[in-house]
Formats: sequence, C-alpha cells, structure tokens
Amino acid sequence: MTKIIRISATACLLVLSGFAGESPASAAEQGALPNILLIMSDDQNIDTVACYGRSPHAVSPNIDRLATEGVLFENAFANTPQCATSRLSIITGKYCHHNGVYNFDKTHDDTTFYKPALPSVLFDQKGYWKGLVGKSHINFLFKEHYENGVRKYDLWDRTYDKSRNTADRDFYIYSTDAEGNQHIKINEEPKDDKAYGVLRAYTFTHPTEKNIIVAGHSDRGRGKTMDDFILKDFRAMLEVRLAAPEKRPNFFDLSFVFPHTPILPPEDVASAFEKIDFDVPTFSQEEQESIRNLAPQMWGLIQDLKSYDMKPEDKLKVLQDYYAFSAYGDELVGKAIEDFKAFCKKQDRPWLIIFTADQGWHLHEHGLLGKFTMYDESVRVPLIIASSDKKTFPPGTRYDGMVELVDLAPTILKAADIDPYTNAECKDNFDGIPLQDVISGKHPPKDHIICETGHVFGHWALHRTDRWAFSMKTRPKDLVWGKDMNWAKRQPDASLDMMLFDMKNDPEQKHNLAYNPEYQEICDELKAKLEEEVLGPDRVEYDWNAHPLDMKKWWGK
Repeated sequence: MTKIIRISATACLLVLSGFAGESPASAAEQGALPNILLIMSDDQNIDTVACYGRSPHAVSPNIDRLATEGVLFENAFANTPQCATSRLSIITGKYCHHNGVYNFDKTHDDTTFYKPALPSVLFDQKGYWKGLVGKSHINFLFKEHYENGVRKYDLWDRTYDKSRNTADRDFYIYSTDAEGNQHIKINEEPKDDKAYGVLRAYTFTHPTEKNIIVAGHSDRGRGKTMDDFILKDFRAMLEVRLAAPEKRPNFFDLSFVFPHTPILPPEDVASAFEKIDFDVPTFSQEEQESIRNLAPQMWGLIQDLKSYDMKPEDKLKVLQDYYAFSAYGDELVGKAIEDFKAFCKKQDRPWLIIFTADQGWHLHEHGLLGKFTMYDESVRVPLIIASSDKKTFPPGTRYDGMVELVDLAPTILKAADIDPYTNAECKDNFDGIPLQDVISGKHPPKDHIICETGHVFGHWALHRTDRWAFSMKTRPKDLVWGKDMNWAKRQPDASLDMMLFDMKNDPEQKHNLAYNPEYQEICDELKAKLEEEVLGPDRVEYDWNAHPLDMKKWWGK
C-alpha cells in the first residue's frame, strides 16, 4: 500500500530524493517535454470522490488510484462558481477581476487586460499541439482567427465538442442559430419520464432552471451516455496524434459533463445506489431565518434553486443518482487515464495528469441544489495532480494548504519548462503560482483564496482563509460595467448581505457571524482585504456587448 505523506501548509517538505520502488526515469523522462492531460468534471461535489474521505458512499477507485500516484490537494477552490467563467479563468490563469469576465458573455482577445491564454503560450514557446475534447463552454473569440472567411482554431489545434447526436437527446429540444451555435431547451412535456425514473426540479422557481432533471437514469445506457461519446472522441484524438508525422508534445483538455444536470447515470449504476440510505443534509428554521434576514440576496438564490421543501424520498433519490453518476464518470476517467498513459509510452514521452472540476454542487446543503454560491459546497473542488516525474509530485502525498484553479495555468507552464515568473509572455500575466513550488516549499503557502461571481443571483465575492470564510455583495444588480466600481465601499454593512463563518467551529457554515458584535473586528478586517483585492485599482470591468469583436474587420481579410 502506498504510504501517505501529508504536507502541511505551515511546514512544507522539500522532496530531495526518489521513493522506494521507483523505477529509473527513461531517456524521455530525463529531458523531453511531457504530454499534459487536464481532465475536468462538471459540477462535482468533492464528497463524491472517495479518497477525500468525506462520504462513506463515494465510489471512485480510478480517481483514488491517481491520487496514490501523485498529490491530492485537500483544500482546492474554484475562483468563480459557474461553468463558463471558471473555465475561462483556468485558461487565462486570471481572476475574474483581472480578465473582465463575470458572466456568460461572448468574450475576445482584443483587449489590453492580459496576454495570450495558456494554450497559446504552450504553442508559441514550446510547440505544443493542443486538443479540446468534450465541453468547452467558453464563448471566446480571437481577432486573428478569421482569414478569408474561414475560422481558425488557433487556441486549439483540434476540437471535438459535445456531439450533436449524443446521449439523452430525447429529453431535450435542440435548435441551431444563424451562427451555427447549438441551443438546448429542456423538453418540459416528455413522454418517458416515468420509464426512466426521471425526477425534475419541481420546487425550483428560476425561469431557466425549473424542471431540469435532478435524478433519473439514461435513456441510452452504459456505453452510450454523452460522456461515453466524449471518451470515444478522446481516443480518436489520441489515434490522430499517434499517426501524426511530427512528434510534438501534446496538451489535451478532456472535459466530461458528468455529474452536471441532467443527472442520468446508466440504469444498472443507478440501481446499485438505490440501496444506499444517505444522510440527507438538513436546513433548520434557524438557518433559514438567518439567511432571510441577514443575506436576502442569498435567500433569493435559495428560493430559485430550493430543495428543502422536496419530498423526503425525492431528496434521497437526488443523492443516490448524483453519486451514481459520479461513480460512472470515475469509470470513464480511469479509461481515459489508461489510454493516455499508453499513448505517452508509445511516444516515449513523460506525462502530467491533472484531475479537477470547474466548481462544486450543493446536494441539499443550505436548502438548495445547484452552485453559484460562496459556500464551500459550491466553490471547493477536487484536485489531484500526478506525474511520471515522481520527485515533482510525490506519490501518495496529501497537501492541506489552500490552492486555487488559477494555479493550474502556471503549473502547466512550469511542467512545460516555461518559467511563469520570468518569461516575457508570462511575467505578471498569471494570478496563480506553480503548484510544484508549493509542494517543494519554494513558494510560501497561500494564506487565503478569493472567489467571485456575477451571474444568476447577483454579484458576490469571497475571501476565504483556513479559519474564516467572509463574503459579501460587491455590485448592484443594475450596475453599469466599468462605472462606480467603488459602490460597495460606500454602502453600510447592513446592505451588503455579509456572511462570516468560523470554519474551525462551524465547518458546515450554518451560523453567520457577520453582524455579531463579538466578531466585528475580524469582519471589518476581512471586508477591507476583500475590497482591496477585488475592488481595488486593478479591477477590470468590460462591457463585452458594447465592445464586441469587429467581425466585419476580420472576415474576408
């Protein structure tokens, strides 16, 4: 059994030697650039990953095995709890307040906020071939990517987006706009909900979320779910790269859609979890009243996505099928890892594998199903990194310090032998730090992380330390981009919906201390730090609709 080495944030280890039983590095591992695989799930609650030890019902043997091969980060956080902005934050390596993206806007690179995104740097400096498989969810345009009326995918050399003909389509109505973008509207009057045990969000009130599928099993079954098709596309991409005459290093972004709604695992997997009696999180009257009175904006989101008044048997079914969907996703992740390692072996090239999720998901905690909040269930994510270079990410290591998803871009760059501190394209461009340096002790541990959202229920930001989680409203709903960015600094505390949780004594975040006089000093201190960071002079707000990429200028060029 692999020995677990716990690396404390306050006493980092410098790993100076190899591990017992470690095989000698091949010639490729001693000098060649590694193939890099970033695997991402969608809306995955950290409790569903068994190696985190948070739930006895989690089934994830393949992800667990990856953890024994490298480093498990026990306190990793997304920098924004929503799909598109989180993924763009990862690709740009920047916080929302530095890349100007807070919503699901169509964005572009014709700005002065930041230099090229991560994949472009990998290509320009090290010649990496870059492929995206699965969910992109980034509406990002490039001014130089339109030539003679033909779109050039310079961010990715090749993309296999979600198939237009994949799983569970009978539950949806599809349409395509004039630009070829696919839009999916849920079929609110299906004929086969009962046959597939489908449970819809009958308690939701949000206009785009009500009636979404929060439990059930797939109408396609094992081997034919959308994630199965994504895996098949990934295997096809590996074959293309093996057959390529040029032997460049490769960067693959493999983005599965599990366990995002519709939560529809294969029937046999769902059946196995139907036997489990989960402990359903409670939402006390005391907590409800506290949120309603002290954080009405959060209360509004809970009403939009509420699950606390679901029938008890439906609450249980949600947990069963969500965990089942995550377990099935783990099977596919395991196959992707095996295929990727075999690919690297054939190329005689070292490898780096990163597994994470774009954000978390509430499973009845605080009375809701969904994301978008500043609670840990929404912003805390699984993160595991393993490498064929066992000294860089030592096998069986658990790091308990705080890390963020903006750290992934500089981590990948450093693995590709690009110094994010001194390189001209990288210096002052990425907000994160290479996690290799955190593990080795070269870089001091972080004393906090930040997170921000501007979608669905309003603008909110988080300053999270090991001990405290402080969040507040940062902008009014009727904001004008780039105007009055100091709005929150002028508001009385009572209007900012502040939330303060003592993570040592209240890890479930049930008791808001923000307006308790006994905690006034710590609240003021964290509020000042949050305002200085996300509402400081380097904040970027950009009206993407008012400044779209001038396509007429680039088409036909």
